[in-house]
Amino acid sequence: RFHKASKIQDIILKYDFDYHSIPDHEIEFGLHSTLHFFKPYDYNRFDLLSDYEIDFTVKQTSPELRFYVDDRIKLTDRIYLNAGLHASFFHAIGKSYLSLEPRVSSEFNLNPSFSIQLGYSRMTQNIHLVSSSGVGLSTDLWVPSTKQIAPGKSDQLGISFHWKPETTIPILCSVEAYYKKLHNLAELDENAVLFQSDFDL
Repeated sequence: RFHKASKIQDIILKYDFDYHSIPDHEIEFGLHSTLHFFKPYDYNRFDLLSDYEIDFTVKQTSPELRFYVDDRIKLTDRIYLNAGLHASFFHAIGKSYLSLEPRVSSEFNLNPSFSIQLGYSRMTQNIHLVSSSGVGLSTDLWVPSTKQIAPGKSDQLGISFHWKPETTIPILCSVEAYYKKLHNLAELDENAVLFQSDFDL
């Protein structure tokens, strides 16, 4: 019999603040601190006939800091602008990553029932989800960024239309379209087998 798993344990500390003292501005900012305990590959096998046991575990501990500031600005009674910057610091074994994530969006209220929103955002993912399959074995692995694996990133552009008819029943109709480009995706080779892979974290 055997046991295999992919595990993450987190200790999280958050500070979030609101600041509304500037006219026509709604400012939010904060700091999130996370200590990740990764076990991307935890494998244990026990042979009942030979009383032989194999225990193989890959471990990594990584701190992560995230800071953000967002400002919702009222330009006119019908036009709003949202601008912000998120920053993350992730420490892996042998390397650290600093990522900046700008984002901006605008909202145009054409009338009380109809509005249009446009937006751009960049996001960073320091944890990768990869899959491995073998004969009768398949699993999803949560793998942290390492000195060989850079954090994943995405750039997204979007537009959405919102219609809220003036009826006694609350109804909201929305249509959204977006374009997203992904960078630094982590994948295993098509024929890779998990327990034959060399995890160099």
